[in-house]
Amino acid sequence: MNIQILQPEKFIRYKKNIGIIHHHNEGDPEIIFMDSNGETEKIYLRNTESPLYEELEDELVSNQNLRDLALDADYIFIRNQGRHEYLNYCSIYN
Repeated sequence: MNIQILQPEKFIRYKKNIGIIHHHNEGDPEIIFMDSNGETEKIYLRNTESPLYEELEDELVSNQNLRDLALDADYIFIRNQGRHEYLNYCSIYN
């Protein structure tokens, strides 16, 4: 599975859980955090941190719920392309 993260800034870590920013008004210190189960909570942005890109990639691969939420919000793009399809694609341009 090839996951392209389109908006990494929309993913945050809160209390050891990686989730997404469901809603945030510019300049507002509070956000609505959505965990991988779809549960929302109003929290202060200062109580969150950005996950490392590698951690985010690993979490998206292993956590189907988070992947589905991120896909629905257009924060990621998934290219389901196997090796055979990729080689066929490459042969077209050679």
